[in-house]
Amino acid sequence: MLNIKKISIIAICFIIILSCKINANPIFVNSLHKDFKENGYKVTFYIGLNDREKYVQLISSDDAENILQNILLKYIEGFTILKSKGVWHDGKQITFENGFIIIVYFDISDREFLEEYASFISEEITEKLNQSSVLVEFTPINSKFIDHK
Repeated sequence: MLNIKKISIIAICFIIILSCKINANPIFVNSLHKDFKENGYKVTFYIGLNDREKYVQLISSDDAENILQNILLKYIEGFTILKSKGVWHDGKQITFENGFIIIVYFDISDREFLEEYASFISEEITEKLNQSSVLVEFTPINSKFIDHK
């Protein structure tokens, strides 16, 4: 059980944190991040695994992951694969669920090049997994590797 002293300390800490956020000097805050600069994009592919004609998942998530990995390794140096579940309604309000794979990678190329490249990769993905489309997100990022050697 919290006593009055602990509650007071928590309240004071909260007020100090809140006042720092409200009164933060933007010049000071930005100077803390001077080494971080926009240097590229996070590219995210969202790939549903239901067959475009049968509306059910015909390829296991593990097999789809292997197929995607083989495709992407031809074009991208490194990426992250996340298995997920997709849920949506079609035009008739029928609920569908399927396996879903999210692929994330970072690139310093310009956006126009990345969009063309993603289109090229998506074409191979849709063909191999019998998809009608792939959603691709391009997010400007500020990042750097932090080396601790």
